[in-house]
Amino acid sequence: MKHGKKRLGEMLTEAGVIDNMQLNSALGQQKQWGGKLGSVLIEMGFVDEQSIVSVLEKQLGVKCMSLENSEIPQKALNAVKLDIAKKYCIMPLDVDKNTLSIAISDPTDVRTLDELSFILGVRIKPALAIESEIKNAIARYYEGTVHTGKTYKSAREPMPPKMQIIRTEAAAPLIEQNAEDMQIERGTTFSPEEISEKSADQKRTFSETVVEALTAILLEKGIITKEELARKIKEKSSKS
Repeated sequence: MKHGKKRLGEMLTEAGVIDNMQLNSALGQQKQWGGKLGSVLIEMGFVDEQSIVSVLEKQLGVKCMSLENSEIPQKALNAVKLDIAKKYCIMPLDVDKNTLSIAISDPTDVRTLDELSFILGVRIKPALAIESEIKNAIARYYEGTVHTGKTYKSAREPMPPKMQIIRTEAAAPLIEQNAEDMQIERGTTFSPEEISEKSADQKRTFSETVVEALTAILLEKGIITKEELARKIKEKSSKS
């Protein structure tokens, strides 16, 4: 594998797969919601998996491995727990003394590789693989299920109870009541206009907090995905 300091975003822009505006937009999304840059770019519809893999193959001088018919030894699976594999979207391939070989969608992600080396206490040897194949392999080897693209589901496990969505009209009284309950600091005097403006600011702040909290819950429950959220934000932005 060729060693270099270029990161995935730089490689993709240099290859003309994405432009700087798309990269900055994805980096902003990544900063707010987390996740891998490649995944964010795919979720936002800026690029597809195969395009990312093609660029990485050319830049790193490696071939993308296939996990579809791979056989993973049990000692490799024992070296990485399910929560770690899911969190970092990696698939252990083999263990040789103090070296763990893993499949990862972005071998240039030095931060992830360093974190894994620290957490697992081994040297990490990355191999390029398609992210969707990694997720399928995690589901197949660790859970005995098939990855659906949104979440890991098993027929043996009951589905989570349905979450009741409160209409914004019904939530409005709650938002207003909480905003009105916010106390103004003692000894401070305001004109009627200032009080009205302060109250409006408080309501806006509280409303934004409620929206952020609801969004986080929906994502955690798997009711919506980051891809769906990003697409809706993009649609709203284009209309405004």
